Amino acid sequence: MAVSEELSHKMSGFGFFCAILVVFIHVYYNIKPEDGVLWWTWICVAEGVSRIAVPFFFVASGFWLAGHVGEHGWWRREIVKRLSSLLLPFVAWNLLWYGYNLAICAIANIYAGRDVAANFSNLPTFASIVGFDVFHQPSLGVLWYVRALMLLVAISPLLVFLVRKFGMAVVALMYMLMLLVAIFPLPCPFSLLNVSSAFLPISAIFFFVAGLYFRCCQSCFRIRFANKMFLAVLCGVGIILYAFSVRVGFRYAEALRCSMLPLWLAIIWLLFPSNSKLIHFAKYSFPLYLLHQFSILTISLLKLPVSLVNYFFIGLIAIVVSILLTFLLRRTTPRLAQIFFGGR
Repeated sequence: MAVSEELSHKMSGFGFFCAILVVFIHVYYNIKPEDGVLWWTWICVAEGVSRIAVPFFFVASGFWLAGHVGEHGWWRREIVKRLSSLLLPFVAWNLLWYGYNLAICAIANIYAGRDVAANFSNLPTFASIVGFDVFHQPSLGVLWYVRALMLLVAISPLLVFLVRKFGMAVVALMYMLMLLVAIFPLPCPFSLLNVSSAFLPISAIFFFVAGLYFRCCQSCFRIRFANKMFLAVLCGVGIILYAFSVRVGFRYAEALRCSMLPLWLAIIWLLFPSNSKLIHFAKYSFPLYLLHQFSILTISLLKLPVSLVNYFFIGLIAIVVSILLTFLLRRTTPRLAQIFFGGR
């Protein structure tokens, strides 16, 4: 299926929009409120609408990879390409994040009058630091997506075969497995599905396979829906329903969100304008995804009061600083930027 320029631009602009959503997920974890109107705002934004971000990245990755399926030596080319576009940034940013945290700890020790390495005992192994320990999250948490994507590309011939052979049935199966993982957490009967939760979650496979399906089976990725107000209300009601389920302590709130997440993503995609000005910032999507936690961690040291204003203020500062740092790095050391941003 040929990809139109309109669809390509929409996907690029939507990708930057999703990178912004990821920022507000992580601001939430730094100044999470416990009650009141602020709690409802945070849960709807950070745990609700923003959760479509990484799923879209997997869908888009599967969609673009499927465009090369069938070309001579496509899988080998994709693997080689990922060495520079994913593996090098993965290792580099894990090392940088770990070093940055050590530096902050050392400064805190000096400020408190302790030995500079007072709390440096029990350092993790090098494999853990660079993210090669598949039983734990990478040092820089957001890189779980990069690691999962590398594994998905590695097994993509199998996934492509299954999608071509069984079509929507494979997508539906992955959706059901994703729900089983959410419904039956450890140590329940289906806990074996959770073994991969640290390095290749079932949800990642589901959304990646969905992207493959859209491209391989020429599904209608450019679906239209006239009544946008209805879609917006439907999405809003779903998010509020999830927030309410969390508030009352509903046991299966996570499963409820998992069940609705594909619908939220589809609706927000349909509502997103094709001619969005965000296309001009698409080149900052991956750098923003990588850099924002450095800014959030630094700002969190200021111990700002928990408020709705500070939530959006910290997020905005993290976005602006990340874009400025990316611009400066590309302008002053373009070769280094090529390595750190995977050629993007």
